Amino acid sequence: MLYTLFYPDIASDPNTLHSDCSVKTAIRLDKTNYSPDFKYQALLCLTYFRHAVTELCCTLTELEKCMIKLYRKYETETTAVFSEMRSGKYNKLYAAAGLDLGSYNEITVSFSILQPEPFLTAADGNSLFLLVGKNHTDELIRAFDEDSIDLDSFLEDIGNELRRMILEILSEKGEMTASDISRSTGIPVTTVLRHIETLCDDYLLSVSHRKGLQIFYTLNREYLDKARRKAERYLKKLSGIE
Repeated sequence: MLYTLFYPDIASDPNTLHSDCSVKTAIRLDKTNYSPDFKYQALLCLTYFRHAVTELCCTLTELEKCMIKLYRKYETETTAVFSEMRSGKYNKLYAAAGLDLGSYNEITVSFSILQPEPFLTAADGNSLFLLVGKNHTDELIRAFDEDSIDLDSFLEDIGNELRRMILEILSEKGEMTASDISRSTGIPVTTVLRHIETLCDDYLLSVSHRKGLQIFYTLNREYLDKARRKAERYLKKLSGIE
């Protein structure tokens, strides 16, 4: 397309670009009244320019192939994140970051494939633009004020034996699928999935990555540490230490 855009009168084959164009340009220049030196310098500059355009076209073609591969690789993950955003799963984190999604009539979301954790916003009236990575919630949790932790949900999760077993095995293994957790703990996989959903909703767990249809979960250690500090303050208050 770039070849025909710059040179509509020639074939788009890059191998014929230099020779065909150079000859035609030289013929046109010969018909002018410019000096031979000017004609030579003009032809030389145009030849270099055509070469640069050819290289640019080849580079853009290769870049397009790479971008298609990246898109296909992360399509499942970005689609899942977008679905979770639409479900309101992260609204608490957005609100803690000072962002009220309900105050905008139009929200546009763009995903950063190469950087997994950015969270950038730009507002224009009632329209909001979000640039997010697939792990952008990690960045939000790092900035999450521990006073905003839902202590009731945290204590309920910790007090549930099955959820505690899931947390403990993930603490030991690092990351696992629901099937892996089921095999390691003996908890039926359907029960594991139900408790994982609750733990993810409460931000104690997060999705580390996806591989085909497999979803790997990991501890959200940043959130757990903040919840631990808030729970310690609460217990100290109860015991009269503070």
